[in-house]
Amino acid sequence: MENLDNKSSYKEIRRQAKEYYRKISQVWSPVLKDYVEFNNIGFTHLLRKQGMPRAKGEQKRRLSLLMDAVDIIADPEIQFVHEEKDASRSVHFDGGKTTILTPAHFWKLTRNEDVRSIKVIVRQFEGGKKHFYSIYAGKQKRAPESPSLSYPPSA
Repeated sequence: MENLDNKSSYKEIRRQAKEYYRKISQVWSPVLKDYVEFNNIGFTHLLRKQGMPRAKGEQKRRLSLLMDAVDIIADPEIQFVHEEKDASRSVHFDGGKTTILTPAHFWKLTRNEDVRSIKVIVRQFEGGKKHFYSIYAGKQKRAPESPSLSYPPSA
């Protein structure tokens, strides 16, 4: 897949991203010491949040970052933060589908670039496999500047 350009049309980015995503299957993560699956849950989450469609602009931004997800997950030196919390999970029950809260693990893998950081979210429900959940870009956080010292010190 060619590099997805956020300037391409929404339909074209979505088509290319879906085609690329289907080919991934799973990626080994040296920092998580496990495979990360690329299933339908992750792709759907790029397009929807809590069942509601994301704005097309936001979908385009996330989909255009997909190629970075594989590199970030496979990077042996990537920085990550782990968190445990309850998460919504759809389950089939008595011929229907319902949503329950269940314990889950989340890993936020972050690659810092010059002016932005790209974050990949990997999720794992209790007893399940790790799977790609999301990707997004944010502004690079800069270290706070040290106070300037003036010489000679003022009295």
